[in-house]
Amino acid sequence: MKKLEPLISDLQNKIAELEGGLATTLLTSGKAAILQTVLTLARAGDEIIVCENLRPEVHDLFNVLIHDMGIIVNFIQSTYANDYVAAISPRTRCIFIDIEGGYIPQAYEVERIAYIAHKNKIPLIVDASAISPLSVKPILLGADIVIRDFSILCGSEMYKGGSATEAGTFDWRISNVPLIKAGDPSCNNIRWAFDLQKQDSALAFTMRLNHVVTRILDSRMNYSSAFLISKAVEDIALNLEQRCKNAMELAKQLLKSDKIAWVAYPTVSDTSATAKAYGKKFGPTLAFAFKGTKEESKEKAKIFLMRLKTILVSAETVAKRSAMYFSEDEKKDGMVTYTKPSLSCWKENCIHFVSGIEEYKTIRTDVLQALKKV
Repeated sequence: MKKLEPLISDLQNKIAELEGGLATTLLTSGKAAILQTVLTLARAGDEIIVCENLRPEVHDLFNVLIHDMGIIVNFIQSTYANDYVAAISPRTRCIFIDIEGGYIPQAYEVERIAYIAHKNKIPLIVDASAISPLSVKPILLGADIVIRDFSILCGSEMYKGGSATEAGTFDWRISNVPLIKAGDPSCNNIRWAFDLQKQDSALAFTMRLNHVVTRILDSRMNYSSAFLISKAVEDIALNLEQRCKNAMELAKQLLKSDKIAWVAYPTVSDTSATAKAYGKKFGPTLAFAFKGTKEESKEKAKIFLMRLKTILVSAETVAKRSAMYFSEDEKKDGMVTYTKPSLSCWKENCIHFVSGIEEYKTIRTDVLQALKKV
């Protein structure tokens, strides 16, 4: 077993380097990384601020599990930094955003949100699972902790695991996070922000995450997952570049159609400076809806999906092939009911597209022939 330990260490260093951070912790999944990050910073009675535009299962993580632990979750339905100011209180321990919008692609004012967080002495946590670290590095935009879900990043459930990377630039000594500053009863009352050597105190979050939360839950990434991810991590980033390019080109194509009501892919559909700051590529997902009443749009969406030939019609994560699914078809079994974000600015009948790595002309041909049938 000890012979395998360098594998974990090497992968952690590789991810930290890709992110531009100082330390990475590898965990069993992206959602485990989110949960344990929150538990490292907050406890019952504390408050956290969370963007509402999240993947349904992540929304449930905050809205149900974390809420039931006694941590007050204040959801913000906005990408603008100023809308986060009013939600900050003396008991706020962190701000969490999904950099590309987990449910509907949106561009967040990351740098301004980071400024507001730091002004109030709290860290900014950014979920960047669907954004290539070669395109956008949240840490360079001011993020203090970056979350990754490798099954989303890689486009396959085969790569099961998650990570939490700390920038190492946040001053925990003056932070509004008592769990990092006070004596920790599970580790000889050590004060993570004060009692470590200088190079370690800069990573007080990572130290507490590893020595308290992850240790107690025994939730480190297993070696088989680490092996697969380690072998593919460079290709993963490169493949994501192709997937982002496909999504961008499809967004441009859909905007030309008089049958489409709206398209959500910020670097194409949003002319704001915030969207432009992301560069030419954004992420591998987009959303769109057909024109018409609620029922008309729904019927057109179902006809469109039935006419697709090469694009998979599935809500499951895929590796190489692109997939589309209707917003009402996300349930994986009859017992699941997600508490979806209430994004009032978007129509209900949206189709989600998750790009694969095939050539764009294959995607374009399939979409255009399906549109003709609507």
